[in-house]
Amino acid sequence: MEAKRKRTDAATPSPPPPAASSAIASVFGSDDLLHLILLRLDSPTCLVRAAAVSKRWLRHASDRALLRLFGARHPPRPLGFYLRTSSGPGMQFVPMPRLPEDLSASVRLASLILGNRVVASVEDCRNGRLIVWVPYLHPYNVYRPLHPARGIAGFPKPPSTADRPDNVSFFHSRHFLPRDDAGDGMSCIAVTLMHDHLRAWVYLQTTADGETWGETITSETIQLPQRLLGNVMFLRRKFSLLANGKIYMPAMPWYILGLDLASTSLFCIKLPEGVKFCHDGDLALSRAEDSGFYLVHVSKARICVWHHNTDTSNWKIIDTICLRQAFSPRRLENDPWGSSAYVAALGDNAQFVFLLIDREIFYMHISSRTLKKVCDIPMPHGILLALYPLMTAWPPTFPDLAASARLASFILGNRVVASVEDCRNGRLIVWVPRSYPYNVYRPLHPARGIVGFPKPPITADNPSFFHSRHFLPRDDGGDGMSCIAVTLRHHDLKAWVYLQTTADGETWGEAIRSETIELPQPLLPNVMFLGRKFSLLANGKIYMPAMPWYILGLDLASTSLFCIKLPEGVKFCHDGDLALSRAEDSGFYLVHVSKARICVWHHNTDTSNWKIIDTICLRQAFSPRRLENDPWGSSAYVAALGDNAQFVFLLIDREIFYMHISSRTLKKVCDIPMPHGILLALYPLMTAWPPTFP
Repeated sequence: MEAKRKRTDAATPSPPPPAASSAIASVFGSDDLLHLILLRLDSPTCLVRAAAVSKRWLRHASDRALLRLFGARHPPRPLGFYLRTSSGPGMQFVPMPRLPEDLSASVRLASLILGNRVVASVEDCRNGRLIVWVPYLHPYNVYRPLHPARGIAGFPKPPSTADRPDNVSFFHSRHFLPRDDAGDGMSCIAVTLMHDHLRAWVYLQTTADGETWGETITSETIQLPQRLLGNVMFLRRKFSLLANGKIYMPAMPWYILGLDLASTSLFCIKLPEGVKFCHDGDLALSRAEDSGFYLVHVSKARICVWHHNTDTSNWKIIDTICLRQAFSPRRLENDPWGSSAYVAALGDNAQFVFLLIDREIFYMHISSRTLKKVCDIPMPHGILLALYPLMTAWPPTFPDLAASARLASFILGNRVVASVEDCRNGRLIVWVPRSYPYNVYRPLHPARGIVGFPKPPITADNPSFFHSRHFLPRDDGGDGMSCIAVTLRHHDLKAWVYLQTTADGETWGEAIRSETIELPQPLLPNVMFLGRKFSLLANGKIYMPAMPWYILGLDLASTSLFCIKLPEGVKFCHDGDLALSRAEDSGFYLVHVSKARICVWHHNTDTSNWKIIDTICLRQAFSPRRLENDPWGSSAYVAALGDNAQFVFLLIDREIFYMHISSRTLKKVCDIPMPHGILLALYPLMTAWPPTFP
């Protein structure tokens, strides 16, 4: 802390005159000007970054009026798509080519969420959420690829209705995600369409909590103008659309079958003049911002975009695209249907379309006519079964410390973690039984995955006593792959170390042995001084309070050991007496607890001197009766210490307290379970610095 308080000798600049200060304040304090600046940012990612500047900027960036205008300038774009073909075991995520760098983390999240799971089908995909059917799990699961901290919601299959199916009725079922449920992913609508010749009716069920289904509601029977298509699963995949409280299904050659969810009534809409639905890929529907919807029809090498106004029940042609201008005529002229282009998926507001053309999938932005190939369908028997675009979420998710806490809880899940080797800058080295010997977790960045690496080779001189630990370097870019393994061996008053490093997380370098050092006193036998909170890696050196009056040090560059005498009056006897923490300069801090008093020391490695920085009397924070009966003079023990000695976690009578040292702010954070619970380790997880932007 002294290091942070040092001031430079540079002359303090003179303040601007009052008139200039007033002009500056009027500019930088103008809400209207800030509104215009935020509105002209390049992307939603930049808007989220700007929101992290201050509470004022966050308030303006998340304003509904600004978001409405910003969303019109920067509509959601596809990050990629979930693809299923007949040649693969399940869904795979295919990222869009040449995405901006600031979207790479979202792409990694989208790829990570499914992992190795075999997903049989996707029921619905909207606003960053997926309803999928995964064999051997819940019948249905809701995934949120861009927000893994919210977990995976599994819900049961809806109860079967009494007349499903009989000898004459046919049925199709599908689950839909409501658009306006705040994105929690738990609400779901289950629709079962029954039909028999020229009659049709539906069963409607909803779940609000993801656990129980409501009572089944049966619609009235509708007389159809023509028979439903027998060769199209029109309630599944890309055909049906939920928009503005209605479900639309192009289920007949000349008509769309509709369902009003509020009244549970069926209706029919005639397709536009000249549009006929015959085969998979002829057409697709998409949501519109108003009360209508869009229809895209592909026929004879031409794409037609229609809009249906639900208030007037009229169709209007919006756009027409000739595919022969984008592809060579020879590519399209030999198809038996007049065109080899089929609609694979359609974006909201008919902004874009995915086309299947001769086993190749193309992305086309409709208004700009921009077209690019995104992937191939595997040969020789691959058939496209489903394609679901995953869009950037809108509105954006602004910084939230509570979300970071949920991520930290989510990353470990139900895994039994035996020990934590190191924790710094949002990364954890842990030992998980029945897994890799060691794993690196990044709770705040789950898209980067979990890195597992093997145990370092054992050195030859096993007869000596030894302690081992792995450290995460501070300045490795936060990738979590670099790791330092230190094995300290000692016998009587002699000690030496073996040092090994791994840069790729897979192979360990050759073990380097230090020279033997003669210790000034025996190492403490009852302290695992290289493990847990005792040892510290800072500025290329490892410090271990391993003796009553000395700290044992290791210089990583020279692989040499050295000793530092503790400050006058400080003695290390028991677990919890003291702890070390990093300093911004070349030194380190030491916090010592004795006789109801906390002393904060700073060690300057350049001068090898100790200096007392702060002293805190615990009797001013706790009642004297709470501390006076402990055999060591105090019932307070150090559980963990923050960098620059900014804060300390204290264990006091089975309760853990957090204290901010400079402000003396103290608050209880948890209890140690009774009757035999013992604190073994406590590792603070810090907000990452520098921040990782979206």
